[in-house]
Amino acid sequence: MSDPGDVTGVVFNIQRYSIHDGPGIRTTAFLKGCP
Repeated sequence: MSDPGDVTGVVFNIQRYSIHDGPGIRTTAFLKGCP
């Protein structure tokens, strides 16, 4: 079993200046679903 602190992911897209999902301006990182 893997260590919970040893989790990795693949970044699919980084969206800067995201204003469509609520108040404020943020950067959103989208992760790929399956390796």
